[in-house]
Amino acid sequence: MADSSSKRDGEKSAEPTRRRSLRWLVAMIVVVAMAPSLICVTGMGVAIVIAVLGCQGLLGQYLVRDSLSLTITVTLIMLTPLRALDSLFDELFATFAKPKDLFFRRHLLTPLLKLAAVFPLLFWHSNVRVLAVTWVICGTIGTLYSAVILVRIFRKANLLPYFRRDSIEVPARELFGFSLPLLSTDLLVIVRTSLVTLVLEFFHGAIAVAAYRSVLPLARLNIAVADSFRMLFTPAISRMYARGENRSIDHAYWKSSAWISVATFPLLMICVCLPEALILFCFGPEYADSASFLALLSIGFYLSAVIGLNAEILKAHGLVGRIFRVDLITIV
Repeated sequence: MADSSSKRDGEKSAEPTRRRSLRWLVAMIVVVAMAPSLICVTGMGVAIVIAVLGCQGLLGQYLVRDSLSLTITVTLIMLTPLRALDSLFDELFATFAKPKDLFFRRHLLTPLLKLAAVFPLLFWHSNVRVLAVTWVICGTIGTLYSAVILVRIFRKANLLPYFRRDSIEVPARELFGFSLPLLSTDLLVIVRTSLVTLVLEFFHGAIAVAAYRSVLPLARLNIAVADSFRMLFTPAISRMYARGENRSIDHAYWKSSAWISVATFPLLMICVCLPEALILFCFGPEYADSASFLALLSIGFYLSAVIGLNAEILKAHGLVGRIFRVDLITIV
């Protein structure tokens, strides 16, 4: 009895030490992951903004012929670092915040800010330049809100003091060796959206861009469910992989893919079978020619949503080289 009692007392006295060690480990992971990521994301975003602002004359001469399109492009390019920081904040929210905080940020605050950005256009009949400016302002507000909430989360977890330590060794080689190949995924997104817009504007003018961009948000609704699953799916399978639970990863993948395919299928049928009616209801008869765009884009986004979780599993296993090769083939 005395031995068992002393053993329990020893375990109780060791518990605070284990908690401090775990808190230190979490803090080191946060600092090591966040510091280079924030520097790279912010630095690259600002560099892109400066490059576009400095080369807007060349863009207007060789690539974007319409002056209004050039003005809007230069204004919206300021969203580049904000969108990049938002993506990083999404991952941090999924890892450290409560699900309700993530839900509020992604599905309540962000749509409300986007709605607020179009208020001047709806009620005061402002032009598209004002819309671009308000879009940038609302994006800045959303990013600042995320930063404030994350600071509160770290303060509540007593992690902020660890950010002031000067003896942190950042494994730059391992970190950039994992993250740099994943830039191909971002490059694929640029090719799939922004570059397509520029090519359409160069060869077919602003009318073709309007026909394409008008239906793109409707088609992207086919990946809305997958994006919601992905935010919590990636941290979950990473923890499963660390514990060696390969069967759990397989079960989580197939179950998540099934839910995504079933939940998204009704919207796919509407976009593919009734594209003309949907476009007439949302945009009016002026965009009736965009029906074929909507059907094709919806099929592509649906397939990407159903099988897109494969990339998250490869990331969790550290097989970023395969992701890079697949993205490279897709871009080419």
